[in-house]
Order: sequence, then structure tokens, then C-alpha cells
Amino acid sequence: MTEQFYRAVKINRGEPYHK
Repeated sequence: MTEQFYRAVKINRGEPYHK
């Protein structure tokens, strides 16, 4: 996936999503 996707998930989940 793209970095933008993970960034969106981080904002959506409100948690530090690190891949």
C-alpha cells in the first residue's frame, strides 16, 4: 500500500500506525 493510505488510517484510527 501507499504511505498516504497508512497516513489516512492513522488519522481515522487516531493511533500511531507504523508499518
